[in-house]
Amino acid sequence: MLRVVARRVAASIVTLLVISVVIFWSVALLPGNSAQAILGRNATTTSVQVLESELHLNRPLVVRYGDWLAGFVTGNWGTSLASQQPVLHSIAVPLRNTLILALFVLVLYVPLSLGIGVLSAWRRGGLVDVAFGVSTILGMAIPDFVLSVLLLFVVGVHLHWVPPVSEVQPGSGVLGYFQAIVLPGLALTAGMVAYTVRMMREGLIEAFESESVVMARLKGLPSWRVIGFHALPQALGPALNITALNVAYLIGGVVVVETIFGYPGIGSTLVNAVTYRDVPVVEAVTLIMAGVYVLSNLAADMLGMLFNPRLRDELAH
Repeated sequence: MLRVVARRVAASIVTLLVISVVIFWSVALLPGNSAQAILGRNATTTSVQVLESELHLNRPLVVRYGDWLAGFVTGNWGTSLASQQPVLHSIAVPLRNTLILALFVLVLYVPLSLGIGVLSAWRRGGLVDVAFGVSTILGMAIPDFVLSVLLLFVVGVHLHWVPPVSEVQPGSGVLGYFQAIVLPGLALTAGMVAYTVRMMREGLIEAFESESVVMARLKGLPSWRVIGFHALPQALGPALNITALNVAYLIGGVVVVETIFGYPGIGSTLVNAVTYRDVPVVEAVTLIMAGVYVLSNLAADMLGMLFNPRLRDELAH
């Protein structure tokens, strides 16, 4: 078991190294010139060359990659080319805002996914299952940006329940953050729950037919105990993998939703950094997103082994 965990961790580290190479080279090979983008179109050739020298943009790519990776590991993520502030300082507030949004979505996502998935599987073929089935299909079919626009128009503009623009002012309290995240949070939760419920339902239906669950029913155990202690652990594997992808999506894939609602998160920061060719910020944000994705999948594998006795037995042998 420990050998399996060590191999997964080592594979995750190698994956992050490969991703860091791809990110750095992809950003470095983008058309255009960062110094030119900072100085503007009217900048002279001499001023562009001077700025390139100050920013070390004229050094070989291999040397720049080594310096960047060493600095990233030690916490020195460089200086933003646009704001001339440390990258950590530039992305701290947007990252915090996205994490708050992600936490709000997960608070909704976990109980909804578990509750709806269990009800659909336990009442499969019934009216409840059909109703949830139609809802999950709609949730998967409607893109996030379409649902975001609908929520913005109906809830924000027509009903005036919350502000349509998700602004976060300095010193905003709990109510201010809630008003800012409720609409983008609902838009993100809908699609995430739909996919997870489908996986949870199919996994539970298969688990209900397993020998351990059938034996638990024959023993006369209560339904909640049959589901919670015998069926649910067997069905969590696929749902955890989907959850890992959803967590990665929350950190790195909310660009469209944040843009629609004007939410000042990490996705909007990435868009602005790409626009102004702020290379250090682009590299830091994309590597953070990749790290969340890799670590989320690693956590899903570990939790899958923890909750699934059959998987633990297979790995042990």
